[in-house]
Amino acid sequence: ACILVSKIREAGLLSRNIPCIGINTDYSPLSMWDKVDLDYIVVAADFLVPIMSARGIPEKMLLPFGIPVDPKFEKRQEKNAAREKLGLEQRETVLVLSGGMGMGHLEQSVQDLAQIAGETQIVVVCGSNKRLKSKLEEFAADKPLMKILGFTTNLDEYMDAADVVYTKPGGLTTTEALTKGKPLVLMDPLPGVESWNQIYFANHSLACVTNDFFTGAEVVRGLLRDKTRLAEMAAARERLVKHDSAQNLGDFALELAGE
Repeated sequence: ACILVSKIREAGLLSRNIPCIGINTDYSPLSMWDKVDLDYIVVAADFLVPIMSARGIPEKMLLPFGIPVDPKFEKRQEKNAAREKLGLEQRETVLVLSGGMGMGHLEQSVQDLAQIAGETQIVVVCGSNKRLKSKLEEFAADKPLMKILGFTTNLDEYMDAADVVYTKPGGLTTTEALTKGKPLVLMDPLPGVESWNQIYFANHSLACVTNDFFTGAEVVRGLLRDKTRLAEMAAARERLVKHDSAQNLGDFALELAGE
């Protein structure tokens, strides 16, 4: 979208009196950002500002508001109340996600989590991937603590009900979970920006990562019992997560429009 806007500007079809703002929706300094013709770029975190400045983007263009998310993720519902509302068991709960289209390593991750499905409630959201939902429903048929869902419009409430969110490291879903104050466990990334996201979260105590040798079941089981680690992750969220990003960006855009 930002490249298209840049081309429209280049063709003289968009007045330069109209400010253009791009939004970087991952925790990565993609090389594209120093090639687009924009007035401002919203970045996901403070650490990106010096990196992108070093690549020639003027610091005054960089707005470290964080990735904008729906304001409903800023609200928090008590965990047990959310579980009761959603018809879930009152026990430790892991919410498993893989983006709105159910991409990535969701199937393998759910199969692995079956190891702890007798002691921990596993809620899986498959998004719009109906084929995957059908396969996982068959897999979970004899596992009463494993709930398989399709696309849902109240993901914020399922996050409220969860103790841990286990997902691929996409920028938007991870930001929603962190905004909700939830510990993250990350499955293998899709190649590209998700690898950047994973490294950022792991290096800043915002998430635990998994792989073929340290599986999701092992990581989740260990994390739920490691109160010190959970406290470290909560402190990291308090220090690093950008709140009210959508509101702050909206206010900034309105101010520009007024000028």
